[in-house]
Amino acid sequence: MGFVDRLRNNLCSGNNERCIYVFFLDERRLPISRCYALLKEWVQDFYPETYSGMPSERTLRQMANAVPESIIAYCHFGEKDMKDKYIPYVERLYEDIEAITTTANILRGIGADDVANKGMNVWKIVMVCAILGIILVLLSIISLIGAIAAVLLIVVAIVEIIANILYLVFLFKSYKAIGA
Repeated sequence: MGFVDRLRNNLCSGNNERCIYVFFLDERRLPISRCYALLKEWVQDFYPETYSGMPSERTLRQMANAVPESIIAYCHFGEKDMKDKYIPYVERLYEDIEAITTTANILRGIGADDVANKGMNVWKIVMVCAILGIILVLLSIISLIGAIAAVLLIVVAIVEIIANILYLVFLFKSYKAIGA
């Protein structure tokens, strides 16, 4: 059962006002005036006794305008569009892993083993720093260990910054080695 179907079942059980969302959030992206016309037809067919108490189109327009843009994007364009536009960017470590390993394999293929090995070492340092960072953040919650963890977290952050600089150096050397 899709999102709009769930809305239709939950919202349109005799409540004319909330039912506008079902039509407004439909994937067909209907204009408010068309949504209002469909709502009127629906009320006449299923709840004729409430037709006289229907809110005005202006009221329903205000309700529709109050819907968050992320919800509208989800219903009109799908989950991927909503996530791309409205969910904060989260660094995907697995993409970095793939980029480094693919680049390292290409470098090995052209005989630049030393650059490939350095890149893999940098990746290992970044991975260890990420894991240590998570562990130290969790340990910082404990009071006595927290102070030590906070100091170690600063050290890990500095090492991670250095590792990211080395990663940039790896990318530059890879670029040179490939001859792009």
